[in-house]
Amino acid sequence: MAGRRSDEAVLAGRRLLVLEDVAPTRQLIRRRLEAAGAEVILAVDRFSLLLACCEQARPDLVVLDLNVPDGEVLSLVPGLLADLPCVVFTGQVDARIRQDCQQMSVLEVISKSRLPVDLPERLARHVDRAPHAEEDEDTEVPDALRGRFLVELERRQGALQQARRLGRTAECAEHVTHLGGNCALFGFTAIGRAAELAERALATGDRVGFELMTDVIEHLIGGALETENP
Repeated sequence: MAGRRSDEAVLAGRRLLVLEDVAPTRQLIRRRLEAAGAEVILAVDRFSLLLACCEQARPDLVVLDLNVPDGEVLSLVPGLLADLPCVVFTGQVDARIRQDCQQMSVLEVISKSRLPVDLPERLARHVDRAPHAEEDEDTEVPDALRGRFLVELERRQGALQQARRLGRTAECAEHVTHLGGNCALFGFTAIGRAAELAERALATGDRVGFELMTDVIEHLIGGALETENP
């Protein structure tokens, strides 16, 4: 129809990371955003959100539900998600929520009580203000060096698990620092990213964030070892 704006391509070429734990809502949002040209990465809880931040290329925008099964989400914005533009999309919207989001530098709070028809356009306004996400270059490492590092990675995994069981935070931090400084060099970029975020959480006194990222690190190491040593 003449004069009617189409949202067909307002998010073309953009990568959005969406946290939503309710499956029908999650799929509805995905269809709406993909119809507008976006690449959509879905997360269902804090763990899968942070895992996606490490495994996937940097998103242009993060869309957050505030109520997920594994805990509170908003505090992640100024901490582990500090370098990512974030929008809150939640069914619980009141003056307190808006104030808290503003203090956390959330770009916009959108109510999902009724999915806005103009959701792609509203998100596109924030994406257009953010730097476009750049792809990380893969690191090529000789097989012999990579193999030796895998042995070290497995050793670190066991030591990290033991330190966590014993509640030795300083020892955990030592292993995380080692991983952050070496994993990316040997081609394990996702583990390196997770270690950097864990270090950030520890440096700011965010114990919950540190524990979340340590969970992610253990998961990523397990996946890497399984892939490299089937």
